[in-house]
Amino acid sequence: MANAGAESQTAVVSQQESETLLKISTEKEYYKQLVRDLGWTRDELKIIYNKLPQGVPIEELFSFLTQARKLGLDPISGQIIMQAHKMKGGEVRYTTIVGIDGYRSMAIRTGLYAPGNDTVFEYKPDGSLHSATVYGKRYHPESNTWNEFSAKALYDEYCVMYWDDYSKTRKPTQMWDKMPHTMLEKCAEAKALRRGFPETLAGLYTVEELSQVNSATASAEEGVKRGSRLVEKAEKALEAKS
Repeated sequence: MANAGAESQTAVVSQQESETLLKISTEKEYYKQLVRDLGWTRDELKIIYNKLPQGVPIEELFSFLTQARKLGLDPISGQIIMQAHKMKGGEVRYTTIVGIDGYRSMAIRTGLYAPGNDTVFEYKPDGSLHSATVYGKRYHPESNTWNEFSAKALYDEYCVMYWDDYSKTRKPTQMWDKMPHTMLEKCAEAKALRRGFPETLAGLYTVEELSQVNSATASAEEGVKRGSRLVEKAEKALEAKS
């Protein structure tokens, strides 16, 4: 009788496992079809998938590709990319990042954008970089006028740092150390374009904002370490695709 009861319980568990596996399989096929319906060819999807974080779930792939289509950005050229963030509890979250080329493309497509004056850099008394101000112009058809917009990015606010265990100090990540003017200019330009075209660019993440996202649930030092590693990985990914 005991054996019969055990066999019955095993049969119930096996049935539940089968139903769960069938549900997972059905959901995967559902999302695969949704991905195919977005219009990319099989070869394009292979290229895109190889650029994404390893093991990204099919539903996250669908969400990412849907956003790329909605924004009119090309994930193959790197106008839009995905990054994975391992949170403190072990959970993995996925974030969509728009590169500066994607920002420019979206602004240009409005037909209302034109670049402004050259970027203005300011320096601290010791000669180190303090800020970058980027200018742009937006056309207003109702008044037939061009209005200038601008935004300033401060180095101390945007420069992504990491904790160096050897020197026990915070240092700029590789890209910020290598070309600080270019990186700060990108921050200011993204900020300016969001200000000039909020209805088009509001709510989109840039690479430089990743460290703030990933540091939210960690201690200051741990957040700096983890966020900086992710940001540097994203910086290299965007550099390789530009």
